[in-house]
Amino acid sequence: RNQPARRYDLLTAAQFKAGLTKAGGTLDPTTDGGANTDWQDAILRDGVTHNQNLSFGGGNDNTRYFFSLGYQDQQGIIKTSALQRTTARVNASHELFNDKVVLDLSLTTSGIRNNYVPNGDNAGFQGSLIGAALQANPTYPIRGGFLGNANETAGFFTPGGDFRNPSAVLALYKDRDNVSRTLGSLSATWRITDALSAKANFGIDNATATRWTNIDKRLAGFNDTYAALASAPGGRAVIQNRANASQLLEYTLNYNKKVGIGSLDLLGGFSYQKFTGNSSFADARRFTVNTDQFLYTDNLGAVDNNGAAKAYSSGSGAGQSELQSYFGRANYNINDKYLLTATVRVDGSSKFGINNKYGTFPSFAGAWRLSNESFIPKNIFSDLKLRASWGVTGNQDFPGGVSRVIFSANSDGSQTQQNNPNPNIKWEQTTQYSAGLDFSILSGRLSGSVDYFNKAATDQLLQIIYAQPAPVTFKWVNLPGIIRNTGVELGLVFQAVQKPTFGWEVNYNMTFLKNMVEDFGNTVIPTGNINGQGLSGAYAQTIRSGQPLYSFFLPTFNSYDAQGLAVYPNDAAFAIQGSPIPTFTAGLTNNFTFGKFSASIFLNAATGFYIYNNTANALFTKGALKNGRNVTNAAANSTESTLNAPEVSTAFLEKGDFVRLSNASLAYRFNLPQGGFAKSLQVSLTGQNLFLITGYSGIDPEVNTNKARDGVPSRGIDYTAYPTARTFTFGLDVGF
Repeated sequence: RNQPARRYDLLTAAQFKAGLTKAGGTLDPTTDGGANTDWQDAILRDGVTHNQNLSFGGGNDNTRYFFSLGYQDQQGIIKTSALQRTTARVNASHELFNDKVVLDLSLTTSGIRNNYVPNGDNAGFQGSLIGAALQANPTYPIRGGFLGNANETAGFFTPGGDFRNPSAVLALYKDRDNVSRTLGSLSATWRITDALSAKANFGIDNATATRWTNIDKRLAGFNDTYAALASAPGGRAVIQNRANASQLLEYTLNYNKKVGIGSLDLLGGFSYQKFTGNSSFADARRFTVNTDQFLYTDNLGAVDNNGAAKAYSSGSGAGQSELQSYFGRANYNINDKYLLTATVRVDGSSKFGINNKYGTFPSFAGAWRLSNESFIPKNIFSDLKLRASWGVTGNQDFPGGVSRVIFSANSDGSQTQQNNPNPNIKWEQTTQYSAGLDFSILSGRLSGSVDYFNKAATDQLLQIIYAQPAPVTFKWVNLPGIIRNTGVELGLVFQAVQKPTFGWEVNYNMTFLKNMVEDFGNTVIPTGNINGQGLSGAYAQTIRSGQPLYSFFLPTFNSYDAQGLAVYPNDAAFAIQGSPIPTFTAGLTNNFTFGKFSASIFLNAATGFYIYNNTANALFTKGALKNGRNVTNAAANSTESTLNAPEVSTAFLEKGDFVRLSNASLAYRFNLPQGGFAKSLQVSLTGQNLFLITGYSGIDPEVNTNKARDGVPSRGIDYTAYPTARTFTFGLDVGF
């Protein structure tokens, strides 16, 4: 069972009428609908999820197999949102020629059907679904009246103006998809000698998806992102198709033998991977009939869409890239006391220009097991190991073909250049070195590790969007500078109680992190778009040297003056105001066993970071209340004036520190008679996201709405995010 974990503290109908009057608004039939509606209740629900899993395995000395079948049916906590998933898996292994050759097969296929709701991350003041519900007038009824004209009864109350009935949106907006995916691998291992073996592997990953979207014409003007243009109202239908595939060929040779006083393990290999992607869409607007009469996607060229006002668009895309890699690894273990590892990868990607197709990525690691030395007291340390490592990894996660000119086709048969090609674009690299200590004391009851890490990312890949009009749209570049993460991690495991009838194990981990942009020169990149009425073009974050990544860059809000207008010191000068990246994270797990019972409790926490509450900035102001839109109690009772402009500032920047009970479970395993129908039986009850302690006024501090600006990612901005669910799960596990 899933239920919304938290809700906004919005005004009730009585509070709204009192607040509207106090804010200088007028109570009349346009602002007082006579009802008492909780619009959060209108769109939210307790959803039920059920999972069934069936597995079977067996085999003999030469052949082993495993089959599983799973089905999940999940209702979202927003009404009409849902997901159904069916998954089948087969694993098999067979040995030939006296175990000289081993064949392994792994195959997984899944089918997913999603039902979506229209909740966007960049809607204006009218809002997407959640935004519309948060600001909807609580005196308006859900049903009654007409939407559109008198001949188009939908049964939903809509007085006109900028009010969007959230229940009508849910009923008249249909958006679903079907996704199919198959992953498979077939490998053969040849044990040439006791020390030498060769392996060949072939893998596939194929996925296809079709998405159908229908927006009833009675939602025209709800938001141009979802419905027809307000200037030319009508229904809208969209069909989108996607197909992605990859094939992998990999060959490895492995040598493992005792050499001198130690054992040597060598591996060398080659791999080739090909990725292809295809997409197409068709979009038709200005339908003149309703979706309850037929689904527009049944026929995008239906007769009611003809005439001078019709609007069609379509398009397609295709992409392909290849990755070729050579790799090697050497491990040398000397008496389990000294352990040395060296690896190297040479990766070549067709995504990069001719000058930088290949990147070389080495790594080295060493460990010294001090507890095997005579000078370490065995009565204190049952295990003590010192570790150190250094390595470089590469990233090529960006679209292919950007080193060449990309064209798009026009309706008249001509072509338009889309990008400035960059033949010098190269691999993004991350260099990391670390040192750590593993230990075990108190006869093994207390064990843990301490690690220091320093990770530096260079040549970050970024898409530069040109301000239009311009000859081209974008260009991909490697950014200057370094994005560095340094920190210390601590992990502890303590066997607090070890009794035959009762056990208690405590696991604790924590990380101290410092993030910084270095050597970026005078480059400043804005990001973190802020949306809402009067906030066009606003942003809240920048990337610049000497500051954490995605640092908030805002004027400082001081207070409201006697007239209720915001006061900003230093002439409202913008300044760095904090980071969305936590400086401290921690997790605590307690595991218990008591007879046939077992239980687990997991808490996690994060501190030292901020969240920008775009939801409050856009929706919860005194001016919004005066104009007949609902707000929170905090906004209604503030000293803000209805004339105050809700500008981007620290007034909406909040600390995100939190402690969360993320998971708690209780299970009981039954004793079953031997020879019965079932070999094992366990029942369990699990709760997730059970409580949250935080000072953040939004729904959840672990939020990250996509507020990218010109392709530059953002972090730590909250704008009408999908609510976090609290989940209770009853489980039944039967073994045969």
